[in-house]
Amino acid sequence: MREEAELIAAVQADAHFCQAQGLWSMPEATLIPKWQVQVAHEPRRFVGADGTIDEEALRNFRRLQIFVPDTPMWDPQALDPRNVLGGGRRGDRRMMQEALALVLESPRREALLRKYPCPEIGHPYVFTDQGYRYTYRWLKHIWSIGLVHDVLGPELPAEFTALDIGSSYGIFPGFLKHEWPGSHHVLVDFPEQLLLAHYFLGSWHPGCRIAGIRDVLAQPRITREWIAQFDFVLVPVTHFGALAAESVDLVSNFASFGEMSRKWFETYIGSDPVTTARYLFLVNRIQSAPTYDTDLTILDYPLWGAFRARHFAVSPIFSKPYIYPRRRVFFTGKIANNPLFEFIGERAGR
Repeated sequence: MREEAELIAAVQADAHFCQAQGLWSMPEATLIPKWQVQVAHEPRRFVGADGTIDEEALRNFRRLQIFVPDTPMWDPQALDPRNVLGGGRRGDRRMMQEALALVLESPRREALLRKYPCPEIGHPYVFTDQGYRYTYRWLKHIWSIGLVHDVLGPELPAEFTALDIGSSYGIFPGFLKHEWPGSHHVLVDFPEQLLLAHYFLGSWHPGCRIAGIRDVLAQPRITREWIAQFDFVLVPVTHFGALAAESVDLVSNFASFGEMSRKWFETYIGSDPVTTARYLFLVNRIQSAPTYDTDLTILDYPLWGAFRARHFAVSPIFSKPYIYPRRRVFFTGKIANNPLFEFIGERAGR
């Protein structure tokens, strides 16, 4: 398809720009060990040493689970005896059935899942059940979009600007854009992740206006007025400081704040675009350790004082009560999951 060829060419141009400018992520000591490994290994799965994109890997990045894992990691429709006999796969299926049941308890979320079946972009493995097509990551963002509708929907302006920190390949901004077509979205992540986001969002929103890495790095200051020219703006973590105060209305982060060193966490949470945003939407671990090698807890988040809580709860879907790991090949175990809170707040004084 001509549109896909043009999109891949744009992604490739940004990749070559990153290569020429030495902008690739490095496993810095300021990252926790998990992300030191991720940024050292994952980019090589789809970008060559000379900055050339592996187009086949790009087209299949969700199936290959580059950078971010998802469930299922295997083909549920395949005639494979492991799908029936394997304890791990049966445990995945049980977890997914429980997650789907949570979503279907809400008529709004059920309607969203029916409206937005998980797309083929990136060729992920998917579950199909009761006429729904989904992955675990997809269900979590269906849940989150439903929460935005429930808490903020009536008051969000038609052309609001949102910032998603640790955006990965952009499912949440993509959903917001579908539900609020006039909105504008800033994604912040490692440059390699933003290449995947460029491909995913350009495929899911054909014809959208994307400010890629080259466009963004040409801007010494990223203001609300500049963002308004685009549907999506892709900001590498090293250029985050260019975002101006009062540049966004809604800031979101899903889980990754709790996967950061304190240095990076404080850089983001105390930044101008975050502290001047009207709304803050967080889903993060109540305590990051021992899952992640960082000392962050819920007490470090600005949930009291700076932002007035509009919604605050333990997340029922991000904190799936149990996971079912494989035990002795054919059986599953039952392990309580580390809980995450979900918080939507409005800046105090507004």
